[in-house]
Amino acid sequence: MSHLFYNIKNGFKYIVISFFSIVFMSSTIMLNSISIDNEKYSRNDATGFKLREATQFFYFYKNLGLFPLAVEKKDMKKLNGGAGKARRFIKEHPEKLRMEIKHWYRFGESARIWALFPSYYTGEPINKLTLKPLNATVFSITGVLLLIACYKLGGIIVALAGVSLYVSSPFLLSESFLRDNIFAIQPMLHIFAISLFIILHGKQKWYLVAASVFVALISGLFSEIRGENITVLLVPILYWLVVSSLSLKGKILVTLAVVSSFILVKSSIREHFEDAYERTYKTVESVGGVTFDGSTTGQHPVWHPFLAGLGDYGQDKGFLWSDIDIFYRVLGKSGFTEEEIRNVVSTYYDPETQYYYKRPETVDNYSSLARNEFLGTIMDDPFWYASILIKRAVRIVTDVPPITFYVLDKRVEVGFYSLVAVLVIVGLLVSRQSYINSFSRLDVFVVLGALSMSGIAFLIHTGKGATYGTVLPLMISVILISKCIPIVNGSKEECN
Repeated sequence: MSHLFYNIKNGFKYIVISFFSIVFMSSTIMLNSISIDNEKYSRNDATGFKLREATQFFYFYKNLGLFPLAVEKKDMKKLNGGAGKARRFIKEHPEKLRMEIKHWYRFGESARIWALFPSYYTGEPINKLTLKPLNATVFSITGVLLLIACYKLGGIIVALAGVSLYVSSPFLLSESFLRDNIFAIQPMLHIFAISLFIILHGKQKWYLVAASVFVALISGLFSEIRGENITVLLVPILYWLVVSSLSLKGKILVTLAVVSSFILVKSSIREHFEDAYERTYKTVESVGGVTFDGSTTGQHPVWHPFLAGLGDYGQDKGFLWSDIDIFYRVLGKSGFTEEEIRNVVSTYYDPETQYYYKRPETVDNYSSLARNEFLGTIMDDPFWYASILIKRAVRIVTDVPPITFYVLDKRVEVGFYSLVAVLVIVGLLVSRQSYINSFSRLDVFVVLGALSMSGIAFLIHTGKGATYGTVLPLMISVILISKCIPIVNGSKEECN
């Protein structure tokens, strides 16, 4: 009887391996013909990178290191050649020079310009640069790390399953390759960081310290491309807090090293672009061009998105996820008339040319006005605000794309919690006690690391697809598959 059971189980092993092999190959092949259906799982809560404006700054930065310096889109066809031609263009056409296009530069995160270099090095013309090479690079490197991490967790089946789910993620495919935006970077970096710690788990502490500092540097770099990538910094901190047996003093020292590395790389990048601004300002001024004297705001002042974010569940008090709505609300309640607010919106740093318009954030005390409005709103009705936070927490773990994979050319979508229920039931039926005992602090870290990327959404806004980028379904599925398949790691009698 035991021999029969072993044969059945061994046959099941090969069936599962064959299935996930087909799924893996099918999902990989389907990368070449990404379905437009993936776009329904895209983010619509923000504009993201603004590729059109970004390409207008690239030529002068690449050739002369000048930033921000651009030309209008219609003049880009005149930009060609190297540094010599770039200098000649500046001297001969000062009237065409722009130090700002709309408000792309002043929102800070100037390292966004670096995101275009992979496209440039693949041979794309400057006026047709794209984010796809960068996304594809991060996508591929992350996929390899995830494959190794999943293999360590549970062998070939978990590796095939994890990477199959990853390469067919509707959100990652849509944002990386259909919409050509930057939103997929954050979840991919979280998967990258979590996978790295899974791979190094159990190694000497110095490997883990080095990995922590490395992830902090990566987080610092990419947070200067898009601010929300700061959440990646939480992954190494969570590992030391949740998994490591290091003393409290040791954990504090490692955390300080991680945070210091993060701050160091951010400050170095900002110093580089501040220096570039000074050189660019002098260059434009010297040839008689129109300089830009406005400061960078680093996206909106911090209290502005907090107010706008109330538009997800605070519409009963008139809040909308709209910049214009918040500008009018904040300035209107601070004594500005509608005409005065319109004047703020329609004024320019250089009224004669009207090259650079002002934004309401430039009002001297706008940040404090927005803070007072936000704090006053929640203090007037704290239970109302608490209910919003609860609804956001629920939405973060429920409003997620389905688990998606391909079997040959057929797209299969499975509800995340349906899959979780099946995996839990299978694990409990096969070997209840062993299944329960198999969960560890590393698994807790993986879940918390996945959840950490949703911290900004929880604090600010969860509507319009803001929760679609979560890596929680992928990471929980990987954990449960590694626990519930009896033959993982060669076990014959129990789950992993």
